[in-house]
Amino acid sequence: MLFSLSLSEGAIDETYIFDRTFSKMTVKRRGMWLNDVTECSTREIAAVELDEIEDSDGNRSYYVDLWMFGGEILSLRSPSLTEQYKMADLIRRYISISDEPTLSNIFSLGVREA
Repeated sequence: MLFSLSLSEGAIDETYIFDRTFSKMTVKRRGMWLNDVTECSTREIAAVELDEIEDSDGNRSYYVDLWMFGGEILSLRSPSLTEQYKMADLIRRYISISDEPTLSNIFSLGVREA
């Protein structure tokens, strides 16, 4: 079972894929000059927290921070405060549910900023 979160802003496309079958998370960041793929075990996620950053012009950016055992933090960008809460809740529920070997559903949530 897997689910993915996709986000496009300008020239950068980000996709977050959570795969329960292999207990891994893949983060794909693609753009004109960017092609970055990061993988990690979902078993290494210690906490899911919300982060909000405001620049000097008052523009806010929203992130869902995945705190990994060992201290690494993976920041997943979110287009809005509402979507940030949805993403965090979805991830928390997903990583805490036990595996169901007969379940072959694919859950996909597209998150886009206009």
